Amino acid sequence: MWGPSRATRNLIATGTHANSVDEDSLLRILKYDINSPEMVEMQAITKSPTKFSSLDWIDFGDQQGIIAGGMADGAITLWDPKKIMDGNISMDSLKLGKGCVSATKIHKGVPVGSIEFNPHKKNLLASGGSEVLIQDISSNLKQPTVFTPGVPNYHEGSRITSISWNRIVQHILASASEDGKIVVWDLKVNKSVFNFTEPTSGSAGMDDYFGGQET
Repeated sequence: MWGPSRATRNLIATGTHANSVDEDSLLRILKYDINSPEMVEMQAITKSPTKFSSLDWIDFGDQQGIIAGGMADGAITLWDPKKIMDGNISMDSLKLGKGCVSATKIHKGVPVGSIEFNPHKKNLLASGGSEVLIQDISSNLKQPTVFTPGVPNYHEGSRITSISWNRIVQHILASASEDGKIVVWDLKVNKSVFNFTEPTSGSAGMDDYFGGQET
């Protein structure tokens, strides 16, 4: 995940994925430098008690901003990049939770498949496990307010794979789940404005991508 501001635009945040075979779960901040032989160099590293399933980074508060982690155990974690980058980057001196300012297990053990800050209202963080939940980090970063975009939960019985805020209309949010359900939410009226289900039976073969013609 690229840094969101002018001060962080050459920085990349990465987290150890839930499917990784690595024993440790690490959040790294790397610097991209096209003139460097290695192209990227480590700027900071911290350790998390659980692995990541999604990441986002927003310039909330200042240009360093906040990194959000959707975790494999259903938690949402918030990290302060300044605190992570304060100190050495030795693997031998890793401190568990360094830079973590908030950890709330709101998705009840379901991996957080997608997470995204609202690009217009940067205090709003949407996440998806088995339902869509939104956190407002403006008043209390350590214990954000949690609310739903509406009821019912159209993704019930499935897992959310993608969440995206509308880039033009700030109160519109879309979500999609493994069962093919796609929902568009309007936060102004606190409900879904429409939803539909993509067919999941009969997956396409490679020929279908080329109109059935040989290539």
